[in-house]
Amino acid sequence: MYRFSNDILYTGKTQLGRPYLVIIGKNQNELSFSNEIWKFNKKMSDGSRVYFSNFYGQLKIFKKPLNQSFYNFLIDKIDKVKTEKKHPSIENGFSIEPKRLFPGIDKSVIKKYNYFIDYLNDKFNLENQIKRESNLSNYLDDLGPLVLGEVGNMKFVIPEIPSIYLAPEKWRKITWYINNYFSGPYPESYKIKAGHYFTWGDLKIPDNLKNNYNEGLSNFLISKYIIIHEAWLKRPKCDSLLTFIEIIMKKKGNPWKMLF
Repeated sequence: MYRFSNDILYTGKTQLGRPYLVIIGKNQNELSFSNEIWKFNKKMSDGSRVYFSNFYGQLKIFKKPLNQSFYNFLIDKIDKVKTEKKHPSIENGFSIEPKRLFPGIDKSVIKKYNYFIDYLNDKFNLENQIKRESNLSNYLDDLGPLVLGEVGNMKFVIPEIPSIYLAPEKWRKITWYINNYFSGPYPESYKIKAGHYFTWGDLKIPDNLKNNYNEGLSNFLISKYIIIHEAWLKRPKCDSLLTFIEIIMKKKGNPWKMLF
């Protein structure tokens, strides 16, 4: 079972050759990707929603890394959604992200996160640069392989996904890389053995993303990724997030520069 950033959980199985999905939690959005593959079946007494596939075949979900064709498929789908809402962190500042993504987060973590955002702004002038971005595109916090799947060889987007916002176009690609390839931070013992706190698998990025601005942006987007994961695991102390912040601020770790 996987949790999205809006506290929706979902799982799925294939039974007698026919796949189905169960989506749990309050559907906060009217947006639905029920399409030619998925048909809403029923709402259970606990409020969960059941979707059945219109096709027989093996259900494939929770798979990563996925190839570029899945990214293109997802972008095509979300670009068909009309929205005028800018991402909350652009409208209200990056410091809102911990509480927005994890309402039960410990207050002490928020304080340390604010220091982290100050650090990114001092080093990369991050928020000021993002406010000047004019090329905005449709974006969601969970943009990555876990909003996608296949029935047989037919791709699909999970029928209910979190809100789609407007954000700088490069957020989409970097968030995809993070959600599809990134892993970490690992403990000091792993770093001593492997030489780094993070891994990106076999990811290669284009040269136009190899710059300091995207280093700062990736640090912010990785922190969002970790907060969403901490919320999924119900860990309000957010040890992984605090470890990541310490690596960036004190140990001068550079996960994005590992890709240069």
